[in-house]
Amino acid sequence: MAESPGPMGKLPPQRRGGSPTERIGELERLLKLCERERGLIANELHDGAVQELVAAHMFLQSALESLGQRSPARPLVEQALERVTAALSELRRVMAQTRLPALEGDGLADALQRLKDDPRFRTLTIHMDVRLRNRHFLPTVELAVYRIVQEAIQNVLKHSGTDEAFVRVTQEQDTLRIEIEDHGRGFQPGKVGKEHFGLVSMRQRAQLLGGTLRVLSRPGAGTRIVALIPVRDSLVQTGPG
Repeated sequence: MAESPGPMGKLPPQRRGGSPTERIGELERLLKLCERERGLIANELHDGAVQELVAAHMFLQSALESLGQRSPARPLVEQALERVTAALSELRRVMAQTRLPALEGDGLADALQRLKDDPRFRTLTIHMDVRLRNRHFLPTVELAVYRIVQEAIQNVLKHSGTDEAFVRVTQEQDTLRIEIEDHGRGFQPGKVGKEHFGLVSMRQRAQLLGGTLRVLSRPGAGTRIVALIPVRDSLVQTGPG
């Protein structure tokens, strides 16, 4: 399998000064800011574009009902209605993707398992294998792992041409290993540019935590994404469980 050559959407160098606790605090603030911005975008989409599309859908539905079965305009209105319906569905998917996931309840493993029942992925069979020694990690780690898995599953749904995704998340000493694989059409990672925001976002999340993310794929041979996230003792919350 071909591997993507080097980082896409490279991050600026991170400041090395300060204690580990200070650096972790800075990272948490940065990621919380990013998630807050995602939430604001979702709200703006709901209050703006979604409402406009809902109104357009209602007008088109009324126009369709007023047309006779043999009207030459009927096929055009039906096609426009289908396009608006599809656009609404896509916007709602994007909004759901940007909402902050609830991770604080039963821990990272249970949150990942719930992705199997996410209605956005209802056409996929997701094989989820999660083996973690700790129930909880720092919120920055949990959120990064969750978003990487979520985005990778979304890529399988949109691009692989298959109906199965295989996810494995394991804790190996001081590292979380995340693997998402499909047996779909594959692609050439070296020809994927920065406009493919999903891959860029996943790699940046891993880099922010001092980790790495590789994309292994070739046409006709499926795709495997492998991310390694360091979780040294100072990064783990050792609550009950």
